[in-house]
Amino acid sequence: METNSEIQCIVTAHYGSEYGIVSLTEADGSGRLRERPDPGPELRALLPGRFQMLPALDPADLMEGGDVLPAVGDMIRCRPIDRDQVLVESVFPRRSLLHRKQAGGSDSQIMAANVDLVWIVMPADRPLSDGGCLRYLNVAGGVPVRIAITKCDLIPNERELQDIVDRLSRLVSAANIHLLSMTDPDSIQSVRSILRTLETTGQAGPPVALTCFLGPSGAGKSTLVNALLGRQTQDVSHVSESTGKGRHTTTRRDWILHPDGYGILDTPGMRELGLDALPEEGPFGYIQELATNCRFRDCKHEQEQGCAVQEAVRNGDLNPSLLESYKAMHAEVQRLQEFRKKRKKPVADEGKAAQRDAKEKWHKEITMKIRKGPKKRN
Repeated sequence: METNSEIQCIVTAHYGSEYGIVSLTEADGSGRLRERPDPGPELRALLPGRFQMLPALDPADLMEGGDVLPAVGDMIRCRPIDRDQVLVESVFPRRSLLHRKQAGGSDSQIMAANVDLVWIVMPADRPLSDGGCLRYLNVAGGVPVRIAITKCDLIPNERELQDIVDRLSRLVSAANIHLLSMTDPDSIQSVRSILRTLETTGQAGPPVALTCFLGPSGAGKSTLVNALLGRQTQDVSHVSESTGKGRHTTTRRDWILHPDGYGILDTPGMRELGLDALPEEGPFGYIQELATNCRFRDCKHEQEQGCAVQEAVRNGDLNPSLLESYKAMHAEVQRLQEFRKKRKKPVADEGKAAQRDAKEKWHKEITMKIRKGPKKRN
């Protein structure tokens, strides 16, 4: 690899302060992009110092890329250091960005970039509630979504499975809900057929379509990825008998190139999925659009006069349970935003105080120099 040439890469993994990447640039020095990433070994990408000092930005400000922290799925511009390492120069604009509230914190956590299809994976014996499913749909935002209900062989009662599908079909189209079982090869083949025709949803980002599997621990995401790849690449484990919850087998996000030419992103299971925004393209977009027609700007959608949202409920155009979920999640996001504003103010005040102290110190030093300097003669 020539150290004076610039290359373009896809971020495949995040290892603390380093990133795993695969090259998209032809090795002949022409600078041309490949149709597929380099099948060679994964390279390591390091961040220059200026990236280490970047302030936390709102996810909406990160779509344009540039000097921002890379995420798995990103297309980045790099400069080789040696045969196995490169230095990140910048991040290309993104076509999508999945993010959530950081677990145990208040910052946003970028989960993946440039995803073209999200699979929400849940086990048939422990399906997500409506609220849980809405959280994942909200994270997906404007990215197309399909639901994979795994381990269907554990539920011999077909009526019970159909009840799950009927409930979830109030949130997504029934045609986008798939019943899967590792003992039924045809069910896995249906997923393969969908992914073979997967295309990128925009011009930004890498020229490789990417699908992402999200869901709770023990849902069978890694098992499904292994089945799609036809080989054991991801570690799997069983559900805990004592708690009935899945164990965290996948501990990081891995971008894997499928032989059919698309990327697969396996993600760690999530026991907590906090929200940091309610995108208009998400499951509550209809409610947010209705809210713009409410008489009062700060309408709570309770009993206010001229509430367009409540009118839609009365007319049967809006499910009351969806509205209640929206209110709860909107309040959650609002609390987070208010906390962030309060947190920023002390930081800003500290910055102003530091500037005042520095200015006073400078004035004192100048005054002392003048006093100690030679006196002017008359």
